[in-house]
Amino acid sequence: MIGHRGFLGYLVVMAFSMGVTFAYVATSAFILQSMNGLSPIMYSVDFAVNAVGLALASLLAARLAGRVRTRSVITVGLAVTGAAGVLLLVGALWWDTPLIVAVVAFFLLMSAQGLVGPNAGALASVQVPEHPGTGSAVLGFCQWCMAGVVAPIAGLGGEHTAVPMVLIILVLVGVSLAALFALTRPESSQTRDLMVAASRRAPQTMSTRRTRREQPR
Repeated sequence: MIGHRGFLGYLVVMAFSMGVTFAYVATSAFILQSMNGLSPIMYSVDFAVNAVGLALASLLAARLAGRVRTRSVITVGLAVTGAAGVLLLVGALWWDTPLIVAVVAFFLLMSAQGLVGPNAGALASVQVPEHPGTGSAVLGFCQWCMAGVVAPIAGLGGEHTAVPMVLIILVLVGVSLAALFALTRPESSQTRDLMVAASRRAPQTMSTRRTRREQPR
């Protein structure tokens, strides 16, 4: 299964998206609180806003299924992630990561992951329909391994600089784009149909479960 080029390409994209997320999780408190003096309450509010951005982007990606090529949506998400990384790098090198730069860049960074991770995981699973369980296991294992590796490295700058975190993000985005274009192909009409079916099945499944819970016993 790892020898399947399409699966491997989307596996890299999904795992590295998790790496980007945990680079943010590991360093955002240092950058926003220690370097910019944001209070714990305001940091929590900002963290929640970024989480909402990620959730809304994921919903948007589901709405776009069948209308826009999922691979193109992933490409847009990676481009936004790269733009956020460049913005953070400029801020870190020239202005010591001012608050407004960090807040805007983090929102873009996290929202973009809603376009990248879920879509890459779905397309990876479609590549190996004969091994759905094994494919899901490999995806989960790799993304959490990436999270565990990236988080401590991204935090090497501590409360002094955001440069290590930014460089990791840019490397992850660069490798993801390379894997996307070198190992995967635009999805076929059959793949798009499967993606649409999956996006429609999720809300229906949740509704069915809710109805069953509400039925009297």
